[in-house]
Amino acid sequence: MSLSIKNFKQAKERDGNKCSICERTTNLHVHHIIPRSVGGSNDLKNLITLCSGCHRSIEAGNIANAVFKCVIRALKNCSFSEPDEELEDNDIDFYDLSKQKQ
Repeated sequence: MSLSIKNFKQAKERDGNKCSICERTTNLHVHHIIPRSVGGSNDLKNLITLCSGCHRSIEAGNIANAVFKCVIRALKNCSFSEPDEELEDNDIDFYDLSKQKQ
C-alpha cells in the first residue's frame, strides 16, 4: 500500500469516517487542505475528510456558497429532539453552545 493511500485511510479513520463539515457518512473524499499544486503534501496533517458535496463546494472557491451549502447539509443530517419545556428566544445562548462543541 502506498504512503498516500495509507494516509488517506488514516485521515478517514481519524475523522470518524464522516465528513468533517456536515458529518455525512457516504460518498467520502479526502481533501488536501493546502492543495498539492501549491506545495501541499499527502501528510496526514494536510488531509481532511469531506463528503462529495462539501468537497465540491470547497473546491469551487466560493466560501460563502460553500458554507451555506455545508450548513444546509449539516442540518439535514441532524436530529432534533423536542425540549422538555418551552424555551424563549433569550433562553438560548448560542455563544455557549458553540463553546461546548469545541
